[in-house]
Amino acid sequence: MAQTFRKVITSAALAFAALGAQAAVLTFEDVPNLTGAHFFTADYNGFKFGDNLPATNHWFYTDEVTTFYTPKSPRHFVATDFQLFSGAPFDVAQSITSTVDFVFDGAWFSGEGQVQYRLFNNGVLVHTSAVSGVLNDSTPIAVDSGYTGLVDEVVVLGKQGFYAMDDFTYNTGKSLLVPEPTSLALVLLAGVLGAGATRRRTGTAAAA
Repeated sequence: MAQTFRKVITSAALAFAALGAQAAVLTFEDVPNLTGAHFFTADYNGFKFGDNLPATNHWFYTDEVTTFYTPKSPRHFVATDFQLFSGAPFDVAQSITSTVDFVFDGAWFSGEGQVQYRLFNNGVLVHTSAVSGVLNDSTPIAVDSGYTGLVDEVVVLGKQGFYAMDDFTYNTGKSLLVPEPTSLALVLLAGVLGAGATRRRTGTAAAA
């Protein structure tokens, strides 16, 4: 019975994980006017990068790959304006926001220094990620958020103008699809016990 229960839990957990793993990725390959560098002046795939005003926006997208910035997926990426660098190792870029709550998995970075995330929901700071490893100019590294709750705002902290970001990965249903492990175990336990009771009443395993 215990072995069967473990198998049921494992199978169901894998099924939930598979549902939650269907993440979306902003690759920036389909942004209009990709020749050269451009500040965001409109939302992109439901996300707003900064304030959409070129005069004051930190975020821009570009296809100008150099030895200092290497995107994760083919050629295009986003970066921040180096003129806004204050000299602090963790300048605060403007927010990346959405009107729909989402789970932010993380993104890929190259460049110089280190980066970190601050995640918000309804204006409340809900998570501050660990500081990333040291960025490499030629080899982008994955920087996970370390948070599986819903958010509506991501702020990247780093050395403004000295890093590139690519493959921004998120999921709008992950938290709803993957219950807490304890809750999942209790639900499955109730299901297994219920099925056992049915078998005892009917004398058959068909109801399981």
